[in-house]
Amino acid sequence: MNNKAPGVDEVFAEMLKHGKKTVAEQLAELFNMIWQDLEVPEDWKKGVIIKLPRKGSLKDCNNW
Repeated sequence: MNNKAPGVDEVFAEMLKHGKKTVAEQLAELFNMIWQDLEVPEDWKKGVIIKLPRKGSLKDCNNW
């Protein structure tokens, strides 16, 4: 386990890594349906942006 937090979809990276063939087949089917229908799920149109500070003072705007 790499102890990474899941995304907003609550899917852990380990789930995708260890699923290999099964996950790839399911995702291919899903992507093909989306491609054929020309419609992207509403949830996929949302994004979360998290600012990560660089080293140094967090009060300095240039460190973000």
